[in-house]
Amino acid sequence: MSKQSIEIASSASMENQSRDKLSDLLALLSQSDSDALGQILESYGAEIRRFIRFRMRDSVLRRLHDSIDVEQSVFRRFFKRAGTGDLSLATEDELRAYLFTLAKHRVSELKREQSAQKRKANFVEEDSSFQLGQLAGADGANDSAAAESELMMEVRSIVGTDDWEAVVQRLEGRTWKEVARDRGTKPDTLRKRLQTALQLVKARLTSTE
Repeated sequence: MSKQSIEIASSASMENQSRDKLSDLLALLSQSDSDALGQILESYGAEIRRFIRFRMRDSVLRRLHDSIDVEQSVFRRFFKRAGTGDLSLATEDELRAYLFTLAKHRVSELKREQSAQKRKANFVEEDSSFQLGQLAGADGANDSAAAESELMMEVRSIVGTDDWEAVVQRLEGRTWKEVARDRGTKPDTLRKRLQTALQLVKARLTSTE
């Protein structure tokens, strides 16, 4: 047997051993084996954490979410999926890529959540001096679901059904131009009308009567 043939055979043998080792590890994970869980964390934890920190370049996102907490949520998802026994990964590279994908998706979720919260707190254009978030604190109300529901009902009672749909669409992230186009009106006209209505809500909430 030639030297090249020996090297090829040796490489194939090592690859098979690696596949068998990973297969055994996944089998243990499906049984929630603590040693297997620890081995995964030790082998990939630091690498995934660095990847998460790289993806969380937004300073606000970093301030709101600790990379270690995000890492733990990623591995919880991985262990949950591995526990079903239907996780099919042939190589360590595939395992690493799968973890990277989970981490990428988790950071993307956090970014979407942050954007959604920002839209709900300030759904009017940046040049407007009025924000929906100001209403929530106008009467000293807290941020409970009940207070938010009461606030929304107050807004809806003033703006009317059609304009309320416009408010909801703005909260969902649509632009004034998009919302106005659906209603056959001008963006500035719709914005000013809603602005006036919301000012009435603010006046009600701040009234001492």
